[in-house]
Amino acid sequence: MLWLDFDDFDAWGEAVRTADLRMACDSVERRFWRLGVCALGDVFLQTAEEGGGNLCHGGNTHAGIQLFVPLAHAAAHVCNCEPLDAGSLLAIPPGADFSIQVRRRAHSWLSVALPARHNEAWPSRLTGSLVLRPGDAAVGRLIDVAGRILTGPAADLPAGPARDAAAGALVAAARACLAQPAVPPPAAGRPRIDRAEIMRRAMARLDADTVERPTVEQLAAAAGVTERTLARAFQDTFGTSPLQSVLLRQLHAVRVPGPIRPEVGALARPAHDALALLERREAGAHAVGDLAHPPGDGGAIGAVGAHLRAHRGELRHHPTLCGA
Repeated sequence: MLWLDFDDFDAWGEAVRTADLRMACDSVERRFWRLGVCALGDVFLQTAEEGGGNLCHGGNTHAGIQLFVPLAHAAAHVCNCEPLDAGSLLAIPPGADFSIQVRRRAHSWLSVALPARHNEAWPSRLTGSLVLRPGDAAVGRLIDVAGRILTGPAADLPAGPARDAAAGALVAAARACLAQPAVPPPAAGRPRIDRAEIMRRAMARLDADTVERPTVEQLAAAAGVTERTLARAFQDTFGTSPLQSVLLRQLHAVRVPGPIRPEVGALARPAHDALALLERREAGAHAVGDLAHPPGDGGAIGAVGAHLRAHRGELRHHPTLCGA
């Protein structure tokens, strides 16, 4: 198990794995970001605390399906322009784009990346990411299973029957949430470019021009829509105008990531690979910074466990975890 603490949003964002992400923080409540990374064989589990808002557009680079599950402040999460709640999540098949918006507040989430052999659980007719609403019970079970792994011994077990059992329980809970995904109804009337495609084209135009900031007119032309339609797509996706989003991206592009503490030297590398550190630790080589808290102090593990309990209603008024 790997725990990483940061006081810089961009450095934290560089450590998030299994996706190609373009992220911007629109507001900070507290300068603290945490990432927990756990590999159970070929099942990959991540959990995060974010100290502020996040406007994210990305693509799944993992070979299998990923599930994004909100924890604290589930209702503040907007995925693919749809608000989430405690009984919903975002399912992302391999290669699919997605957007996640949490405006101006600290929040937390977990993600489960399944092995490619489970791709048959996703109907072939559905190629894009999709908000699923399996209900409080199914999503709660997935969160509970992930919580037991993150706060128990399974996260640090070597390969063997016990770790395989933990991975199997996590996969079973994830697949239960994937059962019978809803198929979006066909749009009536004249075919239109959907918001996901508009954003994909606009983000590609932004990525292609790293020297000069493209104008809203240029972004609209690249997306093949009017400026009004582009503005609506950005508002639905990120809760901002196209110009505000571009300025936020520029702000993050000039910032220099850094470590939260001098002793966590590995965090000073802005593009450090969390998974590589985890693999080194599992191989027996101690990685500097692989535990933000010493073993046994309950710090990182206790905080995430409290996050999960707060989500299930056991710590509804915790001032840090519940945003009080």
